[in-house]
Amino acid sequence: MSLSANLGLLALKFRDWLDDDAFAGSVAASIAGPLLDFGRTQADIERRDADTRMAFADYRAQVFNAL
Repeated sequence: MSLSANLGLLALKFRDWLDDDAFAGSVAASIAGPLLDFGRTQADIERRDADTRMAFADYRAQVFNAL
């Protein structure tokens, strides 16, 4: 995410610097993200899912050993 602002002076003569019409400004916002990740996000989701399954299997084995 990005937020930027600009303030400029549009006066060609020194005496025009204090006029209200001499000032110009703008504000802009943008959101950027990756367009191509070549499957990295899906692979990360699958890896985390596998880690969750392994943790559940370890927990289940510990419960069975305790019983």
